Amino acid sequence: MLFCLGCIQQKKSIIGVPTIEVKSDNPPPKPYYHVLITGQSLSTGSWGVDSISGTFSDTQPYDNYMLSQPASSANLQGPLGTIAPLIPLVEPYYEYAIKRSVETPATGMANTIAALDDPINPSYSIISTTHGFGAQPYSQLKKNPVATAPPFLLRYSIGQQQVEKAYQEITTNPIFSGGVYHPLGVVVVHGETDQRNGEAANYEGYLNEFQADYQTDLIQFLQANNEPLITDYPMFITQMNSRGPSQMAIAQLDASKNNRNIHMVCPTYQYIYFDKTHLNGAAEYRHLGEMIGKVVHKVGVQKQAWKPLSPEKVTLKNQLISIDFHVPVGSLVFDAPPHSIDSFTGVKTYYKNYGFEYQDDSNSAKIAVNGISISPTQNTVYIYLDAVPTGANPRIKYAAQEYPRIPASNSACCRSGDLANGIPCYGGNLRDSDNSVSPAIDGSGMPLYNWCVTFDEPLQTDIIIGAILQGPYNDSTGLMTTGLVDNGILPLKEPFTALGYTFVNSEEIGTTIAPSVLNAIEGDRPVDWVTIEVLNSNKDSVIQAQTGILQSDGDIVDPSGVSNGVRLDGMISLDYHLKIKHRNHLAVSTMRPIRINRHTSPIDFSTSTNTTYQKSIGGVKGLWAGDANQNQRIDETDRTRIENQSGSLGYIGTDINLDGIVSAKDRSLSWNNRKILALKLKQDNK
Repeated sequence: MLFCLGCIQQKKSIIGVPTIEVKSDNPPPKPYYHVLITGQSLSTGSWGVDSISGTFSDTQPYDNYMLSQPASSANLQGPLGTIAPLIPLVEPYYEYAIKRSVETPATGMANTIAALDDPINPSYSIISTTHGFGAQPYSQLKKNPVATAPPFLLRYSIGQQQVEKAYQEITTNPIFSGGVYHPLGVVVVHGETDQRNGEAANYEGYLNEFQADYQTDLIQFLQANNEPLITDYPMFITQMNSRGPSQMAIAQLDASKNNRNIHMVCPTYQYIYFDKTHLNGAAEYRHLGEMIGKVVHKVGVQKQAWKPLSPEKVTLKNQLISIDFHVPVGSLVFDAPPHSIDSFTGVKTYYKNYGFEYQDDSNSAKIAVNGISISPTQNTVYIYLDAVPTGANPRIKYAAQEYPRIPASNSACCRSGDLANGIPCYGGNLRDSDNSVSPAIDGSGMPLYNWCVTFDEPLQTDIIIGAILQGPYNDSTGLMTTGLVDNGILPLKEPFTALGYTFVNSEEIGTTIAPSVLNAIEGDRPVDWVTIEVLNSNKDSVIQAQTGILQSDGDIVDPSGVSNGVRLDGMISLDYHLKIKHRNHLAVSTMRPIRINRHTSPIDFSTSTNTTYQKSIGGVKGLWAGDANQNQRIDETDRTRIENQSGSLGYIGTDINLDGIVSAKDRSLSWNNRKILALKLKQDNK
């Protein structure tokens, strides 16, 4: 059983020979944490040989296990077994692709997780099994692969066999009496073939599907065996940096940012490569496994949150770009990865601008000489440009270099000396100060720095947004009336601060309308000011709030006139909600989060199906009119307020149809929408 009590505790010697010790005090059940590993050749340790960077982990210093492998499939089935019994986890295994003995990341991962427990009196053991296959795209590794014969191509099915066999061993083999089977997660080291095949644009969806399939099938397996179910099954991914350009790395990062069950461990540009695709020997693969083990332990064992070294906010002001980072440990440091350090002299070679690049559509600026520094707070990087940028779509990139007209074989991750020899490489020089090494007895001895992930973030994002206000809408023309600006009473400065609204971004306070926006004609004629809020994916935090001018045809534009949409600054590419607020209409927001980045698709709240409840008006949807007292409900108090101000002129909250006069029309609009809040909330929560 998964959570049975037992009276026999297993111990291991240094070489992994099991012995049995009878306990008389009914010790708690010992978890056997099972981690699956899949992916391409980096998951199978291709070129992880002992003659390059260290000897194999050929003994097992902890209580860690793998499944046995039938001799008949040693060159076909993949590493670390598919059949019982569970045996001590040791390397090497015979890698079918290169016909050599190699080390996979599995041992470094498992032994690091074990060492982070108590290596003298461990409270758990690790089962590590790998079912990756070199050079295979996602379409072949997924649950229903494109090719089903010969059987060794069925990698996902092999992974499920590993779950079944490991569970069977823990629950039926007397050696493990008193133990419980605990699925810890699945590791994916993958991406090169899909990058080459042009699948990067779809890869985030692939990872979401991959994680969901593993979780669904695991839940079904546990249910079939009458075991307690799990709610989340984490997937741990590494960033693919060995085949450029950077689209795949960005897709993997986006998956980790927008799916709480997918965790980015680290980039891989910092490693020494054998041939610009495979790591340089046993110690490099062991180090990769140690990095994975550090994160798996934090998320899977300790149940703590994890984010890699990555940007949290980017801002551009004049010539200065500021990037605020999530720093996992300590402070930011500029350093040279091992591949760029001369092994004889110790001289370090750094990437140009430490791996950072500024780009816009017209190349209006570039990073100034010696223009990059770390802030005194040591969690922000300052990047000074040589001119105030004027180009559209400005963005800042890191470890995302592109080398046009250079063959892919010469444009990838580095080997020793590549940078010094002028060979283009992907990478950067930013890390945190987590200088601990793997605690495992057989650890690689290399620091477990958290290097910054590859990213490509917009400095400004222009979003095309449309919305309709019920009050001024004329369904015969399909336009909203423009009485406020026509009568000269539309404020030239945003009105929301005076109404008690607090902007999370204080620079928006006091925004004024540009003459070009104020004096626009026809469908671009201003109707009123609105506020656009950007909320996180849970809708419990406002990330940014921008003022906008609602035009007669429903378009919302930036008051400055610099964009034909709404300009957002410093938005990290994530899934967000958008909310539109007006001073006397009920707010509307997206029902499901949307991706905001430099490629964000337009969203028209008047026609979209992805919105909360709105008023149907002549074939379109509009914000409910009548919230005269701005309490986000429409009831008798709004009608009373309108009646008390009847006949008033000007920019007044009780002017529901926005014609500049408070009248019976406004009272009727509000009264007809009374008690709408309960229905609105019911519809919004569907």
